[in-house]
Amino acid sequence: MAESKCYNIGISMKVLNTEEKDFFSTLKETAFINPFSLRRQELNRKIAGIKNLSGEQLLRKMINSVADRIKQIEMEGRGDLGSYTGEKREIMRIALLFDIYQRCGTYEEVARKTKLDRRTVRKYIHTTKQYH
Repeated sequence: MAESKCYNIGISMKVLNTEEKDFFSTLKETAFINPFSLRRQELNRKIAGIKNLSGEQLLRKMINSVADRIKQIEMEGRGDLGSYTGEKREIMRIALLFDIYQRCGTYEEVARKTKLDRRTVRKYIHTTKQYH
Protein backbone atom coordinates (compact mmCIF):
# COMPACT_ATOMS: atom_id res chain seq x y z
CA MET A 1 0.00 0.00 0.00
CA ALA A 2 1.14 3.52 -0.72
CA GLU A 3 2.25 5.66 2.20
CA SER A 4 -0.57 7.84 3.42
CA LYS A 5 -0.11 11.30 4.79
CA CYS A 6 -1.28 12.51 8.14
CA TYR A 7 -4.14 14.96 7.99
CA ASN A 8 -3.07 18.36 9.26
CA ILE A 9 -5.06 20.75 11.34
CA GLY A 10 -5.49 24.03 9.46
CA ILE A 11 -6.67 27.47 10.46
CA SER A 12 -8.69 28.87 7.55
CA MET A 13 -12.28 27.67 7.18
CA LYS A 14 -13.04 25.65 4.07
CA VAL A 15 -16.33 24.48 2.68
CA LEU A 16 -17.75 21.47 0.93
CA ASN A 17 -20.05 22.08 -2.00
CA THR A 18 -23.49 20.44 -1.94
CA GLU A 19 -22.42 17.47 -4.06
CA GLU A 20 -19.35 16.82 -1.90
CA LYS A 21 -21.39 17.10 1.28
CA ASP A 22 -23.91 14.59 -0.10
CA PHE A 23 -21.11 12.20 -1.14
CA PHE A 24 -19.36 12.33 2.24
CA SER A 25 -22.68 12.17 4.14
CA THR A 26 -23.43 8.94 2.28
CA LEU A 27 -19.98 7.69 3.23
CA LYS A 28 -20.66 8.59 6.86
CA GLU A 29 -23.80 6.44 6.79
CA THR A 30 -21.90 3.64 5.04
CA ALA A 31 -19.18 3.55 7.67
CA PHE A 32 -21.62 2.35 10.34
CA ILE A 33 -23.73 -0.19 8.49
CA ASN A 34 -23.22 -3.93 8.49
CA PRO A 35 -20.90 -4.54 5.51
CA PHE A 36 -22.94 -7.60 4.47
CA SER A 37 -26.35 -5.87 4.44
CA LEU A 38 -28.34 -4.94 1.34
CA ARG A 39 -28.37 -1.29 2.45
CA ARG A 40 -24.56 -1.27 2.58
CA GLN A 41 -24.41 -2.65 -0.95
CA GLU A 42 -26.78 0.11 -2.12
CA LEU A 43 -24.63 2.77 -0.46
CA ASN A 44 -21.43 1.26 -1.85
CA ARG A 45 -22.93 1.44 -5.34
CA LYS A 46 -23.98 5.05 -4.81
CA ILE A 47 -20.48 6.03 -3.65
CA ALA A 48 -18.81 4.07 -6.45
CA GLY A 49 -21.18 5.54 -9.03
CA ILE A 50 -21.82 2.07 -10.48
CA LYS A 51 -25.01 0.05 -10.37
CA ASN A 52 -23.96 -3.34 -11.72
CA LEU A 53 -21.00 -4.43 -9.57
CA SER A 54 -21.05 -6.49 -6.40
CA GLY A 55 -18.72 -8.16 -3.94
CA GLU A 56 -15.02 -7.41 -3.92
CA GLN A 57 -15.11 -5.47 -7.21
CA LEU A 58 -17.73 -3.09 -5.82
CA LEU A 59 -15.85 -2.64 -2.56
CA ARG A 60 -12.58 -1.83 -4.40
CA LYS A 61 -14.37 0.65 -6.69
CA MET A 62 -16.05 2.33 -3.71
CA ILE A 63 -12.79 2.59 -1.74
CA ASN A 64 -11.02 4.02 -4.79
CA SER A 65 -13.83 6.52 -5.31
CA VAL A 66 -13.46 7.74 -1.72
CA ALA A 67 -9.67 7.95 -2.05
CA ASP A 68 -10.01 9.94 -5.30
CA ARG A 69 -12.40 12.42 -3.67
CA ILE A 70 -10.12 12.93 -0.70
CA LYS A 71 -7.08 13.35 -2.96
CA GLN A 72 -8.97 16.02 -4.93
CA ILE A 73 -9.90 17.88 -1.76
CA GLU A 74 -6.29 17.69 -0.56
CA MET A 75 -4.98 18.99 -3.90
CA GLU A 76 -7.34 21.95 -3.56
CA GLY A 77 -5.95 22.70 -0.11
CA ARG A 78 -9.09 21.54 1.70
CA GLY A 79 -7.74 18.38 3.35
CA ASP A 80 -7.18 19.90 6.77
CA LEU A 81 -9.77 18.63 9.23
CA GLY A 82 -9.42 21.75 11.36
CA SER A 83 -10.59 23.91 8.50
CA TYR A 84 -14.14 22.56 8.82
CA THR A 85 -16.70 23.26 11.51
CA GLY A 86 -19.87 21.65 12.80
CA GLU A 87 -21.54 18.93 10.78
CA LYS A 88 -19.07 19.23 7.90
CA ARG A 89 -16.16 18.66 10.27
CA GLU A 90 -17.80 15.47 11.58
CA ILE A 91 -18.51 14.27 8.03
CA MET A 92 -14.90 14.89 7.02
CA ARG A 93 -13.51 13.31 10.19
CA ILE A 94 -15.35 10.10 9.42
CA ALA A 95 -14.38 10.26 5.74
CA LEU A 96 -10.70 10.66 6.58
CA LEU A 97 -10.83 7.84 9.15
CA PHE A 98 -12.65 5.60 6.69
CA ASP A 99 -10.15 6.35 3.93
CA ILE A 100 -7.03 5.71 5.93
CA TYR A 101 -8.42 2.61 7.64
CA GLN A 102 -9.51 1.11 4.31
CA ARG A 103 -6.09 1.72 2.81
CA CYS A 104 -4.22 0.41 5.86
CA GLY A 105 -6.50 -2.44 6.92
CA THR A 106 -5.51 -2.57 10.60
CA TYR A 107 -5.30 -0.23 13.56
CA GLU A 108 -1.61 -1.03 13.80
CA GLU A 109 -0.93 0.08 10.23
CA VAL A 110 -2.96 3.28 10.70
CA ALA A 111 -0.95 3.96 13.86
CA ARG A 112 2.34 3.37 12.06
CA LYS A 113 1.49 5.65 9.15
CA THR A 114 0.02 8.43 11.27
CA LYS A 115 2.65 8.08 13.99
CA LEU A 116 -0.08 7.67 16.61
CA ASP A 117 -0.33 5.02 19.29
CA ARG A 118 -2.40 2.02 18.19
CA ARG A 119 -4.66 2.42 21.22
CA THR A 120 -5.32 6.04 20.29
CA VAL A 121 -6.27 5.07 16.74
CA ARG A 122 -8.56 2.32 17.99
CA LYS A 123 -10.14 4.67 20.54
CA TYR A 124 -11.01 7.26 17.90
CA ILE A 125 -12.42 4.72 15.48
CA HIS A 126 -14.49 3.07 18.23
CA THR A 127 -15.61 6.46 19.61
CA THR A 128 -16.86 7.36 16.15
CA LYS A 129 -18.82 4.09 15.94
CA GLN A 130 -20.44 4.66 19.33
CA TYR A 131 -22.06 7.88 18.17
CA HIS A 132 -23.93 6.14 15.38
